[in-house]
Amino acid sequence: MAGEKLARALKDSKPKSGELSDLMFGIVTSTSPLRIQAESRMQLSSEHLILSRMVKNLTITITIDGKSGSAQVFRPLVTGDRVSMLRVSKGQKFYVLERV
Repeated sequence: MAGEKLARALKDSKPKSGELSDLMFGIVTSTSPLRIQAESRMQLSSEHLILSRMVKNLTITITIDGKSGSAQVFRPLVTGDRVSMLRVSKGQKFYVLERV
């Protein structure tokens, strides 16, 4: 009796496959508006994408010995970039991790 309850509780607590994250790959097909072709299956638009800092423009300014300079650390996505993404929120959002 107690073993059956424990087995049922373990089975019920197991996450469903739709609740897990999947690693996916895609290609940027447009930047304005942003669109990514995900593994030749679907076209993702900006409302379904969450961008990490590594795929957004990031320029820093540093000063060494009184001289200032700036450098671009990360550039924004451009058409043709291949990216890795995590499918999250039960497949409703895609977190764009990095270029590959």
